[in-house]
Amino acid sequence: MLKRIRGGLSPSEWATVGGMAAVVVGLHVVGFFLLFAFVVPRHFDLGDSGVFGVGLGLTAYTLGCATRSTPTTSARSTTPRASS
Repeated sequence: MLKRIRGGLSPSEWATVGGMAAVVVGLHVVGFFLLFAFVVPRHFDLGDSGVFGVGLGLTAYTLGCATRSTPTTSARSTTPRASS
């Protein structure tokens, strides 16, 4: 099965997939760096609701990942359907 997966793409296609994966991983690293290096040490307030910290940042990240992976979100159309 591994052979079949490797043979499914040409070397240039694998390079493209690798580049896309590197960009996604890089954006995750930058996002978490910004959270831990700039947001958490400053203890930003969200008004009366509390402090923005690691817990809220990780919750938002997790919910964002779950939302993007739900099949219904990608299948929705933004154009309204004509009623019959």
